Amino acid sequence: MFAWRRKHGETFGMFELSHIASPVPIRSSASKTTTIGARLDLHRGWTNGFDYMRLVLACSVIGWHSVFTSYGYRYEAGVYASWIHVVIYPILPMFFALGGFLVAASLFRSQSVAEYLLLRVLRFFPALLVVIVLSTFVLGPLLTSVPLAAYFHDPMTFHYLLNALGWFEEALPGVFSNNPAPDLVNVSLWTIPWEFGCSVVLSALMFCRPSSRGTWLAVVSVLVMLLVPTVAIATHTEAGLFSRPPGHLLAMAFCAGVCLFYFRYRIPFSFPIFIACLALSLLLFMRAKSGYLAVIPIGYVTIYLGLQHPTKYGFMKRADLSYGVYLYGCVMQQMVISLFPAMRVWWINWAVSLSLALACAAGSWYLVESQVLRRRRQIIARLLSLGTSTPAVVADRNASSSAGVG
Repeated sequence: MFAWRRKHGETFGMFELSHIASPVPIRSSASKTTTIGARLDLHRGWTNGFDYMRLVLACSVIGWHSVFTSYGYRYEAGVYASWIHVVIYPILPMFFALGGFLVAASLFRSQSVAEYLLLRVLRFFPALLVVIVLSTFVLGPLLTSVPLAAYFHDPMTFHYLLNALGWFEEALPGVFSNNPAPDLVNVSLWTIPWEFGCSVVLSALMFCRPSSRGTWLAVVSVLVMLLVPTVAIATHTEAGLFSRPPGHLLAMAFCAGVCLFYFRYRIPFSFPIFIACLALSLLLFMRAKSGYLAVIPIGYVTIYLGLQHPTKYGFMKRADLSYGVYLYGCVMQQMVISLFPAMRVWWINWAVSLSLALACAAGSWYLVESQVLRRRRQIIARLLSLGTSTPAVVADRNASSSAGVG
């Protein structure tokens, strides 16, 4: 979900796809205008649509959460039972499909599994650690309804810190207890373990011979698409219409994104296919169980939109706020609802919380994320005992030379 930025390479920045060994090379001039891979090559491996997609999806998540944070879970279930379900439900699957596509590119550019995993850790956890620490030791003590001594002696307080390691814990003692969605600090964090877990599992492809990666990827993807919904339905843990998409459905969407990247030179880049996939996705998402079949068409819709290349304006030229918006959105919503009960109207909640989340995301970007990304090569080199003139470092420096931090 929060993977790339043009100026940084790897999982969170711009890189030249020409550095990646393409499983299926371009063979004709005609193909240069008809495939997803050719579209990437046309724009030197990056399109601005990816940046816009990540930010729009992050803002959409805040909009989604504005319903239950303002009115509670029962009201939310009623909203999702209406026609708007087919518009809201695809948001997280689109996030994961986009993440799978971008992270797969990082995997095949990395020189080793260790380098790839360290890049993922540096992207996920510094900003995550900061939001968890601020929530636990600043926001929590200010807003808790229990005495401070009880707050800091409660095991729940320190269990919440496990979120910084990718283990989802939802509550802090006495924080937001009287909200419509009580005892919930930051529901957005539940997807972090799933996305990071998908990234880790994806690294297994590096152990396959390059000539057999496509075969293994296709086989595993087919098995995932067949076995995951079968097991989920058999164990009654399948996707539901009136709640968030389950993690296993998001993992399937991630897998679809990986396949779209790996087979990018075989998949047409076509507006008619985009329209057909959009219509099919909306149709399939009308029912919970058929939603499993929607991950492939919604993946194509996501990547097609990401491959657009609109002009950037304002802060979009200088910063990638999408991850910060995602991390801070829900906690800002709960804080606003707690402090200002009159704002328990979904669109007011959304507007005010989004403004606060953007401000927090800017702080996260300039003070934490960009600082780590700028120094990531030195950090990785030290951890792996590598010299600063390795091919990966040189390639990344060249890719970053045309643009600053982003």
